[in-house]
Amino acid sequence: MLAPGVTLVAGTHDMSRTGDERRKAIPDAGYDITVGPGAFLGANCTVIGPCKIGPDAVVAAGAVVVSDVAPGALVAGVPARHVKFVV
Repeated sequence: MLAPGVTLVAGTHDMSRTGDERRKAIPDAGYDITVGPGAFLGANCTVIGPCKIGPDAVVAAGAVVVSDVAPGALVAGVPARHVKFVV
């Protein structure tokens, strides 16, 4: 479930390149985001890949996720940190 304003950032660019080459230098893989069943991503949170949001996890509104979230966990903050287990 996604609340309004959720941002999923699942890519990057090769910062060693310059100009138009940087725009075109996008890795084929390695920045995937997986959201498990029953997970809830709160309003205006940002998830930056690569990472996995476990089943039934909750990401608080406004959080910035930069690493995996355990199943049933609640994370909050910038960067997102484990608060407690909700399941």
